[in-house]
Amino acid sequence: MIDSRKRATGLAHMTDKHRSTTGYLGRVQALRFFAAFAVLVGHLQHEVLIRVMPGVPFRTFTAIDGGIGVDMFFVISGFIMYYISGDAFGQPGEWRRFASRRFLRIAPLYYVATLSMLAAAAMFAKHVDSDAIGVIPAIASFFFLPLPNAAGAMAPVLKLGWTLNYEAYFYAIFMLALVFPKRIGLVVLFGVLLGIVGLAQLVPGRLPMLDFWGQPIVLEFAAGVILAMVYRAGWRIPTHQALALIAGGLVLTITLRHFGLSAYAPRAVAQGIPAALIVCAVVLWQAATSTGFLARLLEFGGNASYALYLSHPFSIRAATIIWGALGGPQSPWLFIAFTTVAALATAALVHIGIEKPLDRVLRHLFGRNRRDRLELNRSLSET
Repeated sequence: MIDSRKRATGLAHMTDKHRSTTGYLGRVQALRFFAAFAVLVGHLQHEVLIRVMPGVPFRTFTAIDGGIGVDMFFVISGFIMYYISGDAFGQPGEWRRFASRRFLRIAPLYYVATLSMLAAAAMFAKHVDSDAIGVIPAIASFFFLPLPNAAGAMAPVLKLGWTLNYEAYFYAIFMLALVFPKRIGLVVLFGVLLGIVGLAQLVPGRLPMLDFWGQPIVLEFAAGVILAMVYRAGWRIPTHQALALIAGGLVLTITLRHFGLSAYAPRAVAQGIPAALIVCAVVLWQAATSTGFLARLLEFGGNASYALYLSHPFSIRAATIIWGALGGPQSPWLFIAFTTVAALATAALVHIGIEKPLDRVLRHLFGRNRRDRLELNRSLSET
C-alpha cells in the first residue's frame, strides 16, 4: 500500500529554500491553520449559545468537535520535534539549545496573552471569567504548571493555555531524551510518556499534576514522533491513499460523535486517532507543490496559527461587547461571520506586529550564533 523510498542525505538539515520546493512545509502549515480555525469556530458557537444569544434558536455544526484542532496540533508538534532534532540525540549541549528554542517559541507570546488577560480581568471584570484569576494560578501559568484554580479546574489564567502546559511537558521529556544516544533517548521518550500515563491510571486522584500529565492525550505527541520517524525513513503515499486517510479520519470522528460513543472513549481515541490519520495523510502525501495565491495565504495562516490560537478569546469577547453595544441583529451565523473576520485580522496583526518583532528582539538579546539562528527560524516556521 505504501511505497518506501530512500531518504535523501541530510533530510533533517535541509535549507529553507530546499524545503520550500518539497511541498511538505506548505501543507503542514495549511493544516495548522485549519486546526486553529476549527478551535475558533468551536469556541464561537459556544459563545453564541451561552453568552451572546442564549435564547435564540441556533442550529450549531456539531458533526465534528472543533477541539480536534488541538489534537492535530499535538500530533504535529511531536512530528516537528523529531523531524528537526532526530539527529541531535546525544550531541553535547543539544538539550540546552532545544530548551532555549522551545522556550523562545511558545513563552513570549503566551506571556503577553496571559498579562493581557490579567489586565482585562482588572479593567473589564464583568466581561471576563475570573475563576482562574489569582496569585497562585498566575504564577503557575508563567511556569506552565498545571494546578487547579479557584473553581477546581486544571486551567491557567488564559484558560486555553492548558494545551501549552501539555506542550511544555512534552518538551521537557524530549529535552531529557536528547541527553542520550538516539536508541536510548527514544526509549526514555516513549517510556516516560507511557509510564506516566500508566501510573496516573493506577493511582488516580492522588496528585493533580500526575492526573493532568497522565491523560492519554499525551500519546498524541508520541504518534507524531512515530510519524516523523516514518517520514525520515522516506515513506510516502500517493494522492488517493492520502485522501482515503483524511476521509477515514473524518468519518471516524463524525461517527463516534454522532452515535455518542466519543463520550465513552478517551480523547486520544475519539479525536486523537482521527487527528493522527489526517496529519499522517498531509505529511506523507506525495503531491506536487502548489505556489498559487491560496497556497501562500494558507501558509501565512499557518505561520500565524499560534497568534490566532492565543488571541481569538480576546477577539471573541471584544466582538461580543461591540455587537451588544451596536445592537447587532439576533443572527447567530452573522455574528459568527463578523467575529471570524475580526479574529483572523487580529491574529494577522498580532503575528506581524508582536510575535515576529518579539522574536527578532529576543534572538538579538540572546546573541545566538548563525547556526542557532537558522535552526530557530526553521522551528519557528514549522511549529
